[in-house]
Amino acid sequence: MENIDINTRKISVTFERKIDLGDYQNATARVWVEDNVDPNMSDADVSGRAVDMLNVAKSAVFDTLGVETFMDESGVIREKHAPTPTVRSAADKVGSQMTGTTVQSSGIKVMNEKDLREPVPEWVVRKCQEKGITAVWVNHGKFGAFFKEAVKNGESPLIPDDRDPSRAGIIKQDS
Repeated sequence: MENIDINTRKISVTFERKIDLGDYQNATARVWVEDNVDPNMSDADVSGRAVDMLNVAKSAVFDTLGVETFMDESGVIREKHAPTPTVRSAADKVGSQMTGTTVQSSGIKVMNEKDLREPVPEWVVRKCQEKGITAVWVNHGKFGAFFKEAVKNGESPLIPDDRDPSRAGIIKQDS
């Protein structure tokens, strides 16, 4: 028979906060806190201890994400206001290639130029010129930026994808 210590009781709390960074990206911070408490503690005392532990977890998460907080009259840590993360756009970056003139001088228009984080790669410009594409959308996925042909309503993309029609218009190095 296993020896079980009946002189302690374990409580744990978890707190998680996710913030939107834009461009389908987010940041998540999660903290899990565990503690042993006296088994004879009243439920109210255990609840109070859990609130204290939750405040520790919240403080750590909010601090990690840079969220301003305050303690309310009941002793609970709360957000002052929703965080406003800053994601640098291409226009904010320093360098002559990021002024937008590179895009225009190539003859390729970026429909959402504010979301452009780096210059349009030369291979994208070449592919667009080969296919007769004059405008693209830049998207940012988990594998980095990708470019999709900007197609007017009712028109078909110049880059088809017979295997997956939802991926039609995506400009690939091998397309």
